[in-house]
Amino acid sequence: MEVGYMKALRIALAALFILSAASCSLKQSWDLAGKWQRIDSDEIIEFLPNGTLFNLVRGKTNITASYRFPDAQHIEIDLAGLGHITVAFEVTTDTLTLTDSKGVATKYKKIK
Repeated sequence: MEVGYMKALRIALAALFILSAASCSLKQSWDLAGKWQRIDSDEIIEFLPNGTLFNLVRGKTNITASYRFPDAQHIEIDLAGLGHITVAFEVTTDTLTLTDSKGVATKYKKIK
């Protein structure tokens, strides 16, 4: 009986180790949360960790929306009663690139 228990314990510990290692490797390598200023204007987009997005123009909130990630390359932005849009995104150290469905890319620099 004790041999069976030890074998089950080893299997359980091995499974926990594998799951732990997998979760570390799946952790995102970028941080979208914070403020991003559009490179060619004064527009600022702020992503909060709770899924809220603010779009600011000239320091005033223009749009409040929510966002989610349907997959690893896209952001879906829900504009409440106005519908939603999905854009491709790429984040490097301090640059965010949003690309719409027509292939038009907009670049932002992280400011906070």
